[in-house]
Amino acid sequence: MHALLTSLLLSAFLPLGAGADSDASATVRSPTTFRESSAPDVFGLPKIRMPRFRMPGRFKKNPADAPLALIDRRLRQFVGQQESWFVGHQRYSVDVPNVTRSRPGTLSPADSALENVQVQVIYAHARGWTAVASHPGAPGKSCVVFVGFRETLPFIPRTRADAAEAVDEGRPVCDK
Repeated sequence: MHALLTSLLLSAFLPLGAGADSDASATVRSPTTFRESSAPDVFGLPKIRMPRFRMPGRFKKNPADAPLALIDRRLRQFVGQQESWFVGHQRYSVDVPNVTRSRPGTLSPADSALENVQVQVIYAHARGWTAVASHPGAPGKSCVVFVGFRETLPFIPRTRADAAEAVDEGRPVCDK
């Protein structure tokens, strides 16, 4: 009974002619990839091309969006740098060069393109901070970020072109 069940299961999953009663020294076929053939795989199911989705909050690879992607990346790094500053000083800082020097290891030599991003801290205190950043390659566009409780901050900045307001703490919002 056990051998009958095994042969039925194997015949259901293996391609024709490769059942349990075939020669034991038969070579194992490797499954075909989608690009090689559109034939069904070993389980008899057709291969379906799956769409690729973008991660939310990330930019498409468009040359016009490159400066905004740099601004977004620089603000995300600046959030970490401000947190390091806070650990040592028990408050956030308005002085961007001091904050950047406090954690120099966060910028690698590959990040030389981020040097053109101008970050301006609008408000900083022990309870939180707000900032806006821009890039010369994207005139009239900006990104904004805040850290802290929205209720304790004097105001939440808005982007220049779309007047979009940062919604989540520590997550930059950029113009489209």
